[in-house]
Amino acid sequence: MKNNFLSEKLTYNGDERTATHVHLVSYNSAGMTVSDNAEIDASALSLDPASVSWVRVHGLKDTERIRALCAAFGIDFLVVQDILNVDHPSKVEEYELSLIHISEPTR
Repeated sequence: MKNNFLSEKLTYNGDERTATHVHLVSYNSAGMTVSDNAEIDASALSLDPASVSWVRVHGLKDTERIRALCAAFGIDFLVVQDILNVDHPSKVEEYELSLIHISEPTR
């Protein structure tokens, strides 16, 4: 197995049959909005602060989209490498403005 930590290139080592797509759910006391295959980028950071937003990513083979999504939320490059490595154990990372949960992909 190649050591992904020695490279600045992101590599996904999992199942490549699922296209990368993003689901965004935002809710507050007034209601809920759901976006399938949402384009999440830096504009996502300007979501209503009175709302709770959940971003769920399916299929990780588009590593550039994953990198851009993670960059928009200030996720460190080493954590992005962990996300793309299906052999990495599940973990939780706490950030100043959010909580990131990295779980094992469904096989």
